[in-house]
Amino acid sequence: MSIQCINKVWKNSRAKGDHLVVMLALADQAGSTGTAWVKPNYLATRCRVTPNELELILNDLERLGEIARQESRITILAAVEGLDE
Repeated sequence: MSIQCINKVWKNSRAKGDHLVVMLALADQAGSTGTAWVKPNYLATRCRVTPNELELILNDLERLGEIARQESRITILAAVEGLDE
């Protein structure tokens, strides 16, 4: 868990509602680089959304430039900029 990453999401993310909950759950699982490896079913359960809702939220967040996905890795772009601050 990276408290620094969570703080960056609170500060920089434009997400609201379920989208913000997903961003914060990702940040909670992320390492110091802002990258999280998390199973979709775990993330959906943690965020209290269905797997289908989670996929729609992740698609929205990716389209908005909040995250970048590559296979099972998700990078939280809202937290990466200035992570060393």
